[in-house]
Amino acid sequence: MHRRHLLFISLGCLATTGCTTLTPSLGEIFAVSGDQAAQRSKSPEFASSELAPPPDVPSFVVEMRGANNESQKFKRPLTDDATYVQGVLTQSNARKHFGRVKIELWRPRPDGHGYHKINIQYDRKAKMVLPEFDYAIHEGDRLIFMEDDRSVLDDMLESITK
Repeated sequence: MHRRHLLFISLGCLATTGCTTLTPSLGEIFAVSGDQAAQRSKSPEFASSELAPPPDVPSFVVEMRGANNESQKFKRPLTDDATYVQGVLTQSNARKHFGRVKIELWRPRPDGHGYHKINIQYDRKAKMVLPEFDYAIHEGDRLIFMEDDRSVLDDMLESITK
């Protein structure tokens, strides 16, 4: 019986390790090459979706934080359509880059003194933000995607302790 448990735990550990060399660098997320930028800047439908917004356009910041505290920020425009956390998560490819992701939304306080930190709950099984945490993005918000270093084994242990 003990050998089965050891085997199960060993297989769980092996299943959670993977190769991260196939994932794009942080700079490639939301990035546009020079040729693509020139081509897309001519087309009005792509101009606002891929390139950094002009200073007079309402915008928010997306920050990608890797495991080694490497961080990259991207300024994104707010469009006429509502922008939600799940939509930005999908556009950023953070799930593919990190594998497991933690999400925080930092919203400016109304008095202008700092930010409110809002932890966003992410359902790993459904691979989406829980509907009650899928907030609309406002001007000046900071949406932070961080690599979650926990493993499947950590999830199992957490479910046992609940």
